Amino acid sequence: MQYSKPLTEADATRLGENVGRIAAWTAKAMHESYPHLRLEMLLDHFTRDHSLEMLSTVYLRGLESGLTPGDAAAEAGAQLVHTWAKAALETRAEIARERAEREALIDRMLADDEVETEATGGCPACDTQAIEMCAACGSCRCDTHENCIRPA
Repeated sequence: MQYSKPLTEADATRLGENVGRIAAWTAKAMHESYPHLRLEMLLDHFTRDHSLEMLSTVYLRGLESGLTPGDAAAEAGAQLVHTWAKAALETRAEIARERAEREALIDRMLADDEVETEATGGCPACDTQAIEMCAACGSCRCDTHENCIRPA
């Protein structure tokens, strides 16, 4: 089998079987090394069209460059793991960025609310609005009001 030449039907069948084995072995090895990674999830990722296409390409190029089938399979499996791990890390980083953006938005909204509370005569520390201040002493909820006598 060569990457630079069209495959015969028998070569295509053999390539499909080999690539399937590479994907399965890689998923199994990853699961054994990292049990928190579900085998079913790894198999799903490693048998998607783009993964199988990459495996086929790397495997055939390895064979064409003189590697043994085992070495070409190992190279393809290693490339699959590197590509998958890079994508997983990029996804994790994107999720972290989105979370940070949401938290920053919430912080800005809370800060705006505190400014508004203070501007209208309230207490931003305990979120007491001006209308909620103690009728007896005029203080907010930060105080205990033990000595306040409520007007009748």
